[in-house]
Formats: sequence, structure tokens, C-alpha cells
Amino acid sequence: MNKLLIPIAVILMASTSCNKEFTCVCENSTWRSEDPIKSFSKSEAKVRCESESEDIGRPDRVICTLK
Repeated sequence: MNKLLIPIAVILMASTSCNKEFTCVCENSTWRSEDPIKSFSKSEAKVRCESESEDIGRPDRVICTLK
């Protein structure tokens, strides 16, 4: 079973490490970011969302679209 998961993980890592630029917005139940965040990974965008929104609350969702 583990031999099957390794190739899938490699494919996922390779697909996210390409130079694809995402445009992301952060939101929760009370607010939505006005300025989109441009990022090369969704995880980086999430970290940036959380750091930029400390004073208004943590984002529940980070919505990214591939540019």
C-alpha cells in the first residue's frame, strides 16, 4: 500500500512546485480580503492571509485561482 502512495505524493509535489502563480483571497464568516494575494503556493498564501488578518480574525477559507 505504501508503494502506491509514494508516486502520488511525488506527482503532487511536482505539480505544486512549478512556477504557477495563484491569486488568492481570504475570508471568514464576517469579512473577505479586499486585495488579492499573489503567491506561488496555496500554503504560502494561507500563511500570508493569517499574518495580515491578525487584527480582524483568522481566515476560515483561502480561495485561490490559478493565474
